[in-house]
Amino acid sequence: MTVLSKEDLIEIRTLLSLNKTPQEIFEFRVANALRGERDWKRRTIYDACKKIQAQQGSVERRHGSGRPRTVRTEENVDRVERLLQSPPRLPGTHLSARKVARATGISRSSVRRLFYQ
Repeated sequence: MTVLSKEDLIEIRTLLSLNKTPQEIFEFRVANALRGERDWKRRTIYDACKKIQAQQGSVERRHGSGRPRTVRTEENVDRVERLLQSPPRLPGTHLSARKVARATGISRSSVRRLFYQ
């Protein structure tokens, strides 16, 4: 799947506003040597046109359209927080991020992201 940059989407939106069809946009890209180097597929242009028209000309991503975060649940945040805190009687004896990751089954980078945000 080809991913289009924001500039590419703006260019497609501009051509759509000039009443170009997706087929004409594709032919324009192929005919223009400088722009044709990005190797757009016909299906990519058709999908981009459909998306731009469905969003009333917007080229921004919709809020929440990315991959949902699955680690940042309340339960996981509480578990990591409890393990990373030192007991009141023994300051400085908290577990390391690596040990917390091993104990919870959450990756070390996610543990760091949860606690050291």
